[in-house]
Amino acid sequence: MNTEIVKLNGTHDDLAIIRRAAKLVEDGELVVFPTETVYGIAARASVDAIAKLDEIKKRDSEKHYTLHVSSPSIIESYVPNVTPRTRRLIDNALPGPLTLVFDVDRDIEILEEKFSKDVLDIIYKNKSIGLRCPDNTVATTLLSLVDAEVVAPSANIGGEAPATDAQMAYEMLNTKVAMILDCGPCREKQSSSVVRVTNTGFDVIREGSIRSDELKSMSEVNIIFVCTGNTCRSPMAEAMFAHALAKKIGSTIDQLPDLGYIISSAGVMAAIDQPASQHSVDVCSEMGLDITGHKSRGLREREILESDIIYVMSNSHKERILSFYPEVASKCRLLLKNGDIPDPFGGDVDIYRKCASKMKEAINERLGELTL
Repeated sequence: MNTEIVKLNGTHDDLAIIRRAAKLVEDGELVVFPTETVYGIAARASVDAIAKLDEIKKRDSEKHYTLHVSSPSIIESYVPNVTPRTRRLIDNALPGPLTLVFDVDRDIEILEEKFSKDVLDIIYKNKSIGLRCPDNTVATTLLSLVDAEVVAPSANIGGEAPATDAQMAYEMLNTKVAMILDCGPCREKQSSSVVRVTNTGFDVIREGSIRSDELKSMSEVNIIFVCTGNTCRSPMAEAMFAHALAKKIGSTIDQLPDLGYIISSAGVMAAIDQPASQHSVDVCSEMGLDITGHKSRGLREREILESDIIYVMSNSHKERILSFYPEVASKCRLLLKNGDIPDPFGGDVDIYRKCASKMKEAINERLGELTL
């Protein structure tokens, strides 16, 4: 068969063409389409379509093909347990030139209930999955219109450079694919960055247009604890949470920033550079925590907007924040779910111990909510 090459020009006619391409993919044919990185070959996740891909790519049948999705929101349909750090990376980097590889070994029973054996064998080979959401309107439209899972390796014959425009794809793949959607040259002209998600973060398998340092910055999880003066409750909560988090993921507190977890505290009416109260220092010391270097500070607009979670000690703190920034309602939460943590300021050391005990219980519950 001769391959049909169709030029898209940004008009209403394009949608009819993309619908036709989607139907070809559903029927088991191969279609070349543009992404922001390189052109890809869309194939239904079926035995026959994958056999065609293997022949073109000269690829070992044991190798993965990456699942392509139309929206980042779909990713959790295929990966049941996404860590806060990975969620942050998804939110900041996708759609975009990034492929995420997940180990789904512990979730395989859940996935077996959702997908046929053929699809499982193709997209979850060796109990892992590669996922990509391209930043290209034609690509995401095509993916959304195909009523099936779609894998899409780069458009090239095995051993050749990936096509970065439709003509390159045509020269390599004429007669081997049903259709090529021509949208001109790709923006990035290089393959996506590839990272493998791990228990504590991710490992960069291939650095593409997103650099390793950018990936680290995009995936940082910022959790802030807020009280009134930032000398009692919030510095204690910050130290206790960092200790519990480090223990849970098998690191030290000092390693948390390198692992992408930024834990801090602030006050809604804090004086600047005041030390933690002496009773707070003493109670933390009894728990093996050192907050002697703490200096109080006020809560800043930027961290309100950019933090992933804001834990407040009382409803009054929550109301104050949301009165100015109602858009952060979903991430501004009471540390203690069913009420306030009373301010121990002015009380004796036993009052501080009771406060710390209540915060510890709340922190353990909150930490249990996070997939780490």
